[in-house]
Amino acid sequence: AEERNDYGKLATLAACVKTILLLNEPSILELIVAVAEMFEQVCSCLEYDPDLREKANHRWFLRERAKFRTVVAMDNMELVAAIHRSFRVNYLRDTLLRPTMDESSLSTLSSLQTFSHADVVKGVTMSPNGEEVSLTESYLVRVIRMLGIELHAIGVLEWQELDNPSGNSSRESSSQEDMLYEARDPSTVVREHPLGSATWKQYLAPQDNSLASRRLRRRGCLSFLKELFNMVRLSLQQTDKDDFFSVICTLDVDLIDDFSDNISQTSQIAEMGSVASTVKSEQHVEIPQASSPASLLSLLGNALADPNIDISEKDSVLEIIAGVAMHDPSFIRRHCLDHHNSRKEMEKEAVNDVPKVLAGRPDPNEKKQVIDISPPNDLLAALLFLLNVTTDAGVLLQATEIMRIILDTDIVGDNTSITAGFKDDAEGMPPGHPNGPHHDQHTQPSQAAVTTNDQKQFFSLFYEHYMEWLVAPFQFTLLHPTRRVPEHILKNPTESRTMQDILASWRAGVQPDDKFLQTV
Repeated sequence: AEERNDYGKLATLAACVKTILLLNEPSILELIVAVAEMFEQVCSCLEYDPDLREKANHRWFLRERAKFRTVVAMDNMELVAAIHRSFRVNYLRDTLLRPTMDESSLSTLSSLQTFSHADVVKGVTMSPNGEEVSLTESYLVRVIRMLGIELHAIGVLEWQELDNPSGNSSRESSSQEDMLYEARDPSTVVREHPLGSATWKQYLAPQDNSLASRRLRRRGCLSFLKELFNMVRLSLQQTDKDDFFSVICTLDVDLIDDFSDNISQTSQIAEMGSVASTVKSEQHVEIPQASSPASLLSLLGNALADPNIDISEKDSVLEIIAGVAMHDPSFIRRHCLDHHNSRKEMEKEAVNDVPKVLAGRPDPNEKKQVIDISPPNDLLAALLFLLNVTTDAGVLLQATEIMRIILDTDIVGDNTSITAGFKDDAEGMPPGHPNGPHHDQHTQPSQAAVTTNDQKQFFSLFYEHYMEWLVAPFQFTLLHPTRRVPEHILKNPTESRTMQDILASWRAGVQPDDKFLQTV
C-alpha cells in the first residue's frame, strides 16, 4: 500500500494498530517493546495515523537520529535490553500515542515504564554476574570513576593552556572545536544488532586522552547520572529510593585512571572500520593523580566550580543535586560536615603556606576586589560560587532552590519539592506554617535527634565559613579565574607561572581587560 501511495488503506491499518495498543493488554505491549523488529513495524504503521495533521517520520528518527550512547562499554546484555525496553515504552507512550490520548488510556504503558526503570536501576547498581557488589564493580561506580578522572584531567589540561602561551586558546574557539568534533560523531560501535539498525547499536564515546574527547566523556557521564536519578525519583518504591540515596551519597570511589584497560577492552569489541576505532590520541601529557577517594557530591561540586562548563552540564549537575535535596537534604548536610572535617585535617598536615586569597575566605585588595575560587571537592562553596558568578536565570533559580532546601530547618525528609517556597501542600499554606504538615512526623526519635544535631553543626559551619561568600557580592567586586584552578596548583601556587601572574595582578588591582581574571 505504501508503494502504491494508497493512504486510505495505510490510515486504516494505523487505526487498527492503534486500537490494539489502546486495549492496554500487558502481554501485547510487553511483546512489542521486547522485540525490536516488531516495535519498528508498529512505528511504521503509526506514521499514517489519521489523527495526525501530517505524516510522521518515526522510521527516519529511529534509524538516523536515535542512538544508544555510552561513555563506558556496557557488557551486561540484560542491562542493555532493559534500557532498550525503557526507550521503546517511553517512545510508544509519549510520541506515538500521547498526542491524541489522555493519561488514563496509557495506564498499562505507565506501569510498564515503572518496571523497566526499576530493571535499569538494578542493572547499573549490580555487578555483571548479578551479585550485589555495587561498591566496587557496578556500572554506576565505573561511570562515577570516569567522571572524577575527566573532571580532574580537564582542569589540569585547561590550566596548562594558560601556562603555555603557544597552546592558549579562547573559550569560544575551544567550544567551536568541541562542536565540530561532536559533529563528526567520533563514537565507536561496540555492539551490533541483528536488525542492523543504528538505534539498537551501542555507541561508545571516544576513549583517547584528547581534551575534546574528555569533555565529551564528562558530558556523557553527567547525562547518564541525570537520567538515572530521574528514573529513581519517578519510578522506584520509597524503600528502594532510601537504599539508593543512602548508598550513592556515602559512596567513596577510588579515582584510579584505568584508561589503558578501557582501550584494551574497547579494542576487543569495537566494530572494525568505525570512526572512533581509528581516532589517534594527542601527545601524552603528564597529569597529576587526582585526590582519591572521592564521593559523587564532591565531584558534582567540582563540576559546578568550573566557569567554562557548558550550560547543559550545569543543568544536569543541578538536577542531580536537586534530586538528593528533595529526597533528604540531610545527606548533603552530612557530606558538607564530613568534607570540612577532612579538610581541616589536610590543612594541619600541609607543608606549604597557601596565600590567604586562595585559602577559601574573602580577602580583598586595596580596590576591594576579591578572587572567588571554590576549593576542590567543596559542594557548598561551589553552589555559592555559582550563585555569585552565573547570569543565567534558570541556573540561578535551581541553585537558589537547592540552597533554600539545604538551609530549611523544617525539611528533614522526602516531602520536599524543588518548586517549593510557595506553599506546603494543596491547602496553600506558606512554608513553615504552624498548621501545616510536619515534615518529620514519621521520623523516629533517634533519627530526629541525629538530624537535629547535624543541622546545628551544619548551620554553625555555614555561618562561620560560608556566610562571608554569600554576602561578598554586596561588599566587594568579585573576580574569578577564566579556568578552574587544579587542586595541585591551589596547594602549591608557585608551581604555576599563571597563578603567580594572577596573584600579582590582584595585588596591583585587576583591570577589566585582564586575560586571567574575569570580573563578575
